[in-house]
Amino acid sequence: MKSSPWRRVCTAALLTSLAFFTAACGSDDTNTYSGFNQGQANRFLGNFAGRGALSSGQTGTLNLSVGANGQATGTFVVTNPAVQALANFSVATGSYSISGTVDQNTGAFTLTGTVPDFGTFTITGVLTQSGTVGSYAITLNGQTFTGSIQPGTTPPSNTNPTGNGTTKPIASGSLTGFSFTGSGFNGVNPPLTSPIVSGELTTGTTDNNHLTIALAQTGSSITNFRTLSFVVITHGSALTTGTYNILQNSSDNGFSVSLSDTTGTTINSAWAQTSGTTGTFTITSLTDSRVEADFNVSNVGPNSVTPGSAVGTFNASGHVVGNFLSLP
Repeated sequence: MKSSPWRRVCTAALLTSLAFFTAACGSDDTNTYSGFNQGQANRFLGNFAGRGALSSGQTGTLNLSVGANGQATGTFVVTNPAVQALANFSVATGSYSISGTVDQNTGAFTLTGTVPDFGTFTITGVLTQSGTVGSYAITLNGQTFTGSIQPGTTPPSNTNPTGNGTTKPIASGSLTGFSFTGSGFNGVNPPLTSPIVSGELTTGTTDNNHLTIALAQTGSSITNFRTLSFVVITHGSALTTGTYNILQNSSDNGFSVSLSDTTGTTINSAWAQTSGTTGTFTITSLTDSRVEADFNVSNVGPNSVTPGSAVGTFNASGHVVGNFLSLP
């Protein structure tokens, strides 16, 4: 059966919320695994390097070496003293050993390490092959942060290595005026109180300018998190301030919304826009250092592709600020 346009958009939005930091919505530039023979040797063998923000004034650099058996070892290096750390969050600068495994077919990885006074931290994400950028999420001391990773020993910069546009990661931010109501909704209500803000802005592309904002908060454990995500996309036109409507077709300009509750990579429950969802996402300010937006969505229902145990619908509104990370 041919899937409807909004179902394809909902699927893309859910993948965004799981990854926290996608390179595109509806784009085939990254995470494409076509043509791979499942029986061949590990194609993710080698070195990978990543980078992302931890808190204001701090960044984390990920150095990873993947062996032929899918075992991975490396370091997570925290640099720059915290200038304005998040509440109860300040990691001592230094290098922390990490180890874990990489799925030799998909590139999905799980790593763990230990930071004194904070305990075990977990890094999950997806590796890619040469020419594309993957993403990761690190959960440490009840906080979740995101970053990007690519093959080689050089972390991604703020320039998209595919040559198609420029990407600026969102390092931090805030959510204010948040209102959340449900009708038969069986998830945590409200799902967010003090979320971590992450995402990215990609501009200057020929076909896929986009803004991704993920509002994430840990739940019952360090690997459980809830994420409310918005993805604004324009095809062949600049992404500017103004109001965007819910996407009805993947070729339109507009935005998608999703809410997920996950443990690791397991979807406990997920909601996304349906044919009855309405709403707007208004970019009120867009500068070199930050983006601000108002959102207002109604009747967001169980994701038709991967709903998990989701039941009911919800309405949500608020104002979000995302601060861009400046990378050399």
